[in-house]
Amino acid sequence: MKQALLLFFSLLLFTPSHAQSSTGRSWHSPFGQEPKEQIQIFPNPAVSHISLTSSEGVKRVIIYNLVGRKLKIFEDVVADKKYFIGDLSKGIYLVQIMDSKNAIITTRRVSKK
Repeated sequence: MKQALLLFFSLLLFTPSHAQSSTGRSWHSPFGQEPKEQIQIFPNPAVSHISLTSSEGVKRVIIYNLVGRKLKIFEDVVADKKYFIGDLSKGIYLVQIMDSKNAIITTRRVSKK
């Protein structure tokens, strides 16, 4: 339960917001600057594999179900690599992308068909 709550609050804090402040500038994160390039996961929805648009600074990819249970971990992420998720059942998953210091770069929602 603690993991699920931690994951939920991480999503709230680190998901980019498209709201604008009264100064007209976009606000994204309460903890400083956003990464220069947002990492995306494709294809979405996925069938058997997922890939990342960029692997710069990425060390680990972790897949959670919506309850917060850790299902898969991919280490040593490299560019243009496919990560097998064909053994997961159909549904929605949270994919957490982490750097070498175990800091969360981003968390994305992925549908599995």
